[in-house]
Amino acid sequence: MCRLLAVLAVSVAAQAGAQNLLSNPSFEKTGEGKLANWNWSGGIARATCEIDTQVKRSGTAAILLKNPTGRTPHVYGTLTQTVRVRPSKRYTLSCYVRTEAGGAAWIGGGPKWTHRFGFPTKTDGWRRVVGSFSTGSGEKQFTLRIVVESKTDGLWIDDVMLEEG
Repeated sequence: MCRLLAVLAVSVAAQAGAQNLLSNPSFEKTGEGKLANWNWSGGIARATCEIDTQVKRSGTAAILLKNPTGRTPHVYGTLTQTVRVRPSKRYTLSCYVRTEAGGAAWIGGGPKWTHRFGFPTKTDGWRRVVGSFSTGSGEKQFTLRIVVESKTDGLWIDDVMLEEG
C-alpha cells in the first residue's frame, strides 16, 4: 500500500510540474482592447480575432477567429507568441477548439512553420488538439502560431499550452 501511494505521489508531482511556457494562454488578459502577450495579423485575408467572454471553455474568455477569404496562397490570419525553448528537447503543444463552420486552420510554428497540427472543421462542443515536436540543436526560441487559412465563420480557441516533454 505504501509503495502504491509513493508511485501515485510521484505521478501527481510530475503532472503538477508541467509548466506552460505561454503567457496569457486562456486569453483573459487584455490591454487597450487587445490581447496581452499575443500578436494578431489579419493580413490581406481581412481575418479577425475577437475576445469572446460568452463562449469560453474556462476562465473568463476565449478567442474567436473569423476569415471571410477563401483559401489562397499567402492569404491568412495569424495569432503569434514567441517563447524561449531549449535546444534538442521534446515539447507538447495543445489547445481546445470549438467550431460549427471552420475552415483550414492549425496551431504550430517553428522554423519555416514546420510543425502544424490541424483543427477540425466541425466539433460538438470543445475538442482538444494536441501535437508534439522536437526543437533543433540550435533552436532557443519558438514562435507559436494559430493560423486561419480559408473561409472560417467562427473558430473559438481556449486554454493553449506549450510544455516541455
